[in-house]
Formats: sequence, structure tokens, C-alpha cells
Amino acid sequence: MEKSNNNNIERLYTAIFKRRQGQSRPFQFDMTGEYINYWFSLPKKGLTPQKSSIDPRGMIRMLPGAIMLEKDPASGGYRIRLFGTGNVTRWGFEATNADYMDLLPPQHRNAISKKFAQSIEYPCGLILSGDELYTSGRIIRNEMALFPMLADDPGKAILFGLITAAPDQHNEYANDVLASVFYTISATHYVNIGAGVPG
Repeated sequence: MEKSNNNNIERLYTAIFKRRQGQSRPFQFDMTGEYINYWFSLPKKGLTPQKSSIDPRGMIRMLPGAIMLEKDPASGGYRIRLFGTGNVTRWGFEATNADYMDLLPPQHRNAISKKFAQSIEYPCGLILSGDELYTSGRIIRNEMALFPMLADDPGKAILFGLITAAPDQHNEYANDVLASVFYTISATHYVNIGAGVPG
């Protein structure tokens, strides 16, 4: 009887611990946490690593979800410079060189552009959670973590990150094509890298 009670207490403690851990972290998916750890492990002079410090061998599991955005000072847009194969498969097209802002619904463009700019200016990490909308009407939950990187050209600003789709929703995409990224936004979190976060 005592052993059974101990097992029940251990299970309850484990469940509470997992729940509290999930509530205290700013992201939903473990892969996002792996990416954040990877970014913090990159060598830095100051707060932000150089783009050239990215070592794909250090993030092999994450490469299919990788994304790199480069701010276009002329248009205010964010050109997709790197787009992982997992993202291509899920979205149904190759988005490299597209302006990320063009893929957002009009009602979210200004807010997300402001968040991207804050991530570069502070600098700080940014985690967005929400839904992608597809032409079939299907919705896929995802989250995107973006962190600033220093470009070789000092006039360019880069956000490098990872898009993680909910693991129970990203199989069997068939002929679905993305209609809108962040059709809905359910949460936004900033990650302090040493310079604080926007108020």
C-alpha cells in the first residue's frame, strides 16, 4: 500500500512539474527551445552573433524549419534569404526571396513589422505563436522564434530563426498551399539576450 501511495505521489509530482515548466517557458514546442539554446551557444562579440558563425552541423535536426529574414531598408519589408525544406513542404512552395510581409494578412502586417524591428533594435529574441491558413481552409498551429544576427554588410539587419509546426498537424500536406502566415496570433514573447525587452 505504501509503495502504491509513493508511486501516485511521484506521478502527481511529475505531472505538476511538467505543467509548471510548460507555463514558465515562453514557447510551446521543444524544438523551439532547442533552437534558442543553439542561438545562445553561438560565439558573440557583444550581444549578437555574426551570420557567419552559424554552423549547420550544430543544428541538423532543426534545418528543415530554418528561416532567415533580411530587412529591406528601402521597402521596410523582410526578404526571406533562407527557407528550410520542411517549411517548403508544408507551405507548398519555395519562398526564398519572397517578402515575408506579403505572406501576412493585412491586419497583422504593421504589428509584426514593428515586432521584427524591435527585435533588431533592442536587440532581443522574438517568439510568435499562431495559425497558418491554407487554401483548403485548413489551419496549422505553429510558432516562430527569431533572433538577431550581425550581417557581413553592416547596413543589413538579419533575423534568423525556426518555424515549428504542431507535431500532430504537419503530416500529409497533399496539394495544400499556404494562403497566409499568422492568420491568427495567439501569443508573442520577447527573449532577453542582455539588452532588455520592449515594454
